[in-house]
Amino acid sequence: MPRIKVGDEVTLNSGGPLMLVSRVIGIKMKADLSELDEVFKEQYGAVDGDLICQWMDGDEKRYGPFPMAILKKTA
Repeated sequence: MPRIKVGDEVTLNSGGPLMLVSRVIGIKMKADLSELDEVFKEQYGAVDGDLICQWMDGDEKRYGPFPMAILKKTA
C-alpha cells in the first residue's frame, strides 16, 4: 500500500469525494498548529497521526480528520 503524505489526493476506502491531505495531526510543520490539533482531538476524537483532509461539497470547502487506515491514495 502506498504511503499517504501531505499533498496527496485520497478517497475513503468505501468511496466518496476526492480529498486533499493538508496535514497530519501531531506533526509540527512550518506553522505551529498544535492548538488546531487539540480542537480536532476534542471535537472529532482525532488522535496523533490522523490526517486532516479537505474536499469540496458543492461550493463549500469542508475538512476533517480521518485515520490513515480508512483512506486510499488515488494516484
